[in-house]
Amino acid sequence: MPTETAPVSSKLITGIKTGLIALTLSAIGLPVLAAERLYIFTENYPPYNASETGKGFAHNEDDITGICADMVKAMLSRVDYDYVMKMRDWSYAYNWVQDRE
Repeated sequence: MPTETAPVSSKLITGIKTGLIALTLSAIGLPVLAAERLYIFTENYPPYNASETGKGFAHNEDDITGICADMVKAMLSRVDYDYVMKMRDWSYAYNWVQDRE
């Protein structure tokens, strides 16, 4: 009988070990990612994103409504993610990101 199966089994075990090591190393960074806060900026663009107060901005996610804003809130309510949603104009969000680099 051929003894070809021994090297294949050894390669398979080595591959599994390598995969488990890679998975373990990649999982080390997950707690750090979970601790990050997600900042979401949107513009006043009814019916997709609108302010409950009627103003062109909102500092609180409860003051933001609309088709897209409600979908994003529903998705994020299913995961344990710390996030902040604000309605501001595009230039404000752009400058906010640039200031944090």
